[in-house]
Amino acid sequence: MRKIILAAPLLVAGCLNQGNESIDIPFAVLATDELQAPAPGTPCIWAPVTQAGGVFRSDGFVELDTAINSSPEYVLGLQVENDLDNTVIVDSNGNPVDGPQRNEFHVQNALIKYLPQQSYLSGNGMPQAATILVSGAFQPIGGAGGTQGAGVMVLNTLSGAAVQALEANLAPTSGNTQGDLVLQIQLNGVLGSGEAASSGTFFFPLHVCYDCFGIGPTAYPSQGIAACPAGTELVVEGHGACCSNQDFSAACMSCGGKGEPCCSGGPACINAAGATQTTSCLPLLTPAIGTEFCPGNAAPAEIAFSNACQ
Repeated sequence: MRKIILAAPLLVAGCLNQGNESIDIPFAVLATDELQAPAPGTPCIWAPVTQAGGVFRSDGFVELDTAINSSPEYVLGLQVENDLDNTVIVDSNGNPVDGPQRNEFHVQNALIKYLPQQSYLSGNGMPQAATILVSGAFQPIGGAGGTQGAGVMVLNTLSGAAVQALEANLAPTSGNTQGDLVLQIQLNGVLGSGEAASSGTFFFPLHVCYDCFGIGPTAYPSQGIAACPAGTELVVEGHGACCSNQDFSAACMSCGGKGEPCCSGGPACINAAGATQTTSCLPLLTPAIGTEFCPGNAAPAEIAFSNACQ
């Protein structure tokens, strides 16, 4: 059942960088639970890519219907590489008087500019930018102790005001339920020397949509959005990185059979002989590949189906 679905073609690549190339944001990384099937008890992390052949996130999408996604957000793990000088300066006796720590990049905030690709995304109070307070430190490559200069900065790129405006602009009654938003991101802070510094600029394409897969818990016939037909159940397709509320939407899936979600509008479960088995609708303790059990999230956010026919 695991699949990553991009709802529409996007306009720019998610690895474009310009500006200060000495402190570079080359791409956004994938979380560990997106690279392999999640296992109970395994921590979810964003690990920097430090070897050739790594994969990265090129784009994404966010479901704005709160009946499907209770708290829309878009969390990115940005790879940050500090290529500033790491030379150690010594006195005549060979004692260090300065070193690479002077070029350690201490992040204080992220400036995120929202670049709508359709005019209808700009209304209803859509902010032009948001400044998010963050913290982190990135040493130069080969710095103190020979540390790797690549690290990851994790941040939620959508402000509350941006989410509210997008929900209003893409509600079914608006006539436009799909759109594209480019995130322009720059990290700002100071070096260990006290000098102000900023990273290069990173652009990330984000598809924003209301009932992304054309199905919603509520039917909107005038907008071509229908509820699930009989014999199917509304379930979540995809899952966000480390339980974040993104990169998933809802779709209609056959219900009642073994390994399928329980039917809410009729017999919960039906056996091979066609007989009703209401007692076999049990919690799905081992989620199917592509789903993730996130206890802190409100249903149905990250759980494809919490109960299945056994």
